[in-house]
Order: sequence, then structure tokens, then C-alpha cells
Amino acid sequence: MEISEFPVVRGLKGILKRNLGPGEIGVVAARAGVGKTALLTLIALSEISDGGRVLHVCIDEPPEKVKIWYEELLRSSNPSLSFTTVKTLTRAVEQYRFVLSYLHNSFSLGKLEEALKGIVEQTSFRPTVAVIDGLDFDRCEKRFVPRLRELLQKYEIPAWLSVQLQKYPGENGEAGLSYPCDLLEGDCAIMIIMESNPEGGFSLKLVKEGIRLTSPRVFSDSDVLSFLSAPGSGR
Repeated sequence: MEISEFPVVRGLKGILKRNLGPGEIGVVAARAGVGKTALLTLIALSEISDGGRVLHVCIDEPPEKVKIWYEELLRSSNPSLSFTTVKTLTRAVEQYRFVLSYLHNSFSLGKLEEALKGIVEQTSFRPTVAVIDGLDFDRCEKRFVPRLRELLQKYEIPAWLSVQLQKYPGENGEAGLSYPCDLLEGDCAIMIIMESNPEGGFSLKLVKEGIRLTSPRVFSDSDVLSFLSAPGSGR
């Protein structure tokens, strides 16, 4: 399947007024189990549908599970797609995605830099965005995010990170954001907080887009969980 036949994925197009630029970082934050991984995968599919290439970094998850996420999102986001079409799309995604998996607390910025250097120098794959899923900021080295930004600027790519919201006593930042978002706000260009809804699904609260928003913009899951067109219907 050619990229021109790939379904156009909405992703965050309907809620953001700007894209991440080279070296910039977007943050998706939520409590455990709300859907951070699903949203990052949707962002990746949106990039692929636009003709981009994704470096998908998963921490403490095997690469096989990442592939399942892509297949499940393709299937659930457009129920009209046949089983065969979903399988074909899933295989087509693989040429536009490079998965790096770090198990058993083995992830470090140094290892990511080494892997990215090898990908660029030894393969023809040139990522246009990175998604990094599963970061535990209690384990990250000091100045992790500024150093990550330097690495991204070197290779001229942006990155989306997922972070798990936590609330430690007395550790809410001055901006009213839960840890670790209070520490990340100054280093990210876009920050989105996901919240589960009592009736099911989730909502997205856009709290920063270039600058901190005085009044966060709130969107429903239907604003992002849909295709703009079916396979082969044109762009």
C-alpha cells in the first residue's frame, strides 16, 4: 500500500493551532490507565498519514505490544475497515516506523542518542518525529529534558513524551500543575493533560501551546479519535 492510499488520521490536527518544530517537545500527561499510549500512537499514525516517519520509543514494553497498539487503533478508529484492510495498513505502517524498546529499566538518554545516531548513519530511515512512551521521571537523570531538547535539535526532529501524573504531598508547582508537569512546563512547547470521563472515554485539556494558556482549551475524545478520510479516498 502506498502512502497516498493511507487513511488521513485526524490526531491532534483539530485541536492544535501549531505543530511542533525541530527540537521542540510536546507532553501528554495523565494518570495511569487514561490512554496516554493510545494518544501517542494516534499522533504517530497522524504523522505517517502525512507522509512522515516515526521513531517510536517504548520504555518497559516489548515492541510486539507497540505493533498491537497500532493495529487496534486502526481498527477501532474506523470500524468500517475490513479485517484484511486493517492487516494491510498495519504492515504498511512498518516501513514508516522504527521501534526502539528498552526493557527492565534499561532506558537512558545516552542509549537513545547512540541508537538515533546509528539509525541515521547506518540506515535510510530519517524520522520526522519521535514519540517516547513510558518515561518515569523519578528515574530520569538530572537535566533530562534540556539534554533531550539538545539531542532533538541536533537531528532536527520534534518529540512527544507521555508522562504519568502524580500528586505528592506539597509538590504541586506554583503553576498549579501536578508533578512532573510543574517541572516540564518551561521546557516543552505544547502540554496536554488527559482526564477520564465518568461516562467513559476521555477529555483533553490543552494547557500550553507555545505559551501557557490563561484558560485551558478542553476537547473530547471524538475530536481526535477519527479518520478524516478512508483509505484510497484522496487527501
